Amino acid sequence: MKLRSGSLCSAASVTLAALVCAVTVMGCANQPRRPLGMCAIGGAAVGTIVGGALGIGIGGYKGLDNCCHQDNETEAVIADTTGVAGGFLLGGIIGHYACDPVVEAPPPPPASAAVPTTPPPAGAVTASKTPSQ
Repeated sequence: MKLRSGSLCSAASVTLAALVCAVTVMGCANQPRRPLGMCAIGGAAVGTIVGGALGIGIGGYKGLDNCCHQDNETEAVIADTTGVAGGFLLGGIIGHYACDPVVEAPPPPPASAAVPTTPPPAGAVTASKTPSQ
């Protein structure tokens, strides 16, 4: 069976994408804890606006002679949606890691002052239960 060149390229692309995802997940596994705060929300809002504007600009641009006249509305909708979603995600992530506070780990509990116990002297009666006579 002969492989088509497109299928080989496709398999290499999928393998490369899986490798990039795996390396990304491993790199982010040991990050300090940060609660989602106003910086993430603000970053997502700004990213949505900027990404939407870029998506509209890219989707609406058809060259200098045919600016802002869509031949295919589907291309424009895909560009707009991709710009908004990508801007939302990237803006939120950048805002979160740029200025949301890091939660500090609680300090370890103080060491209790353990009183060393000494065994009773040999032959001493202790206050333990003894059988009744």
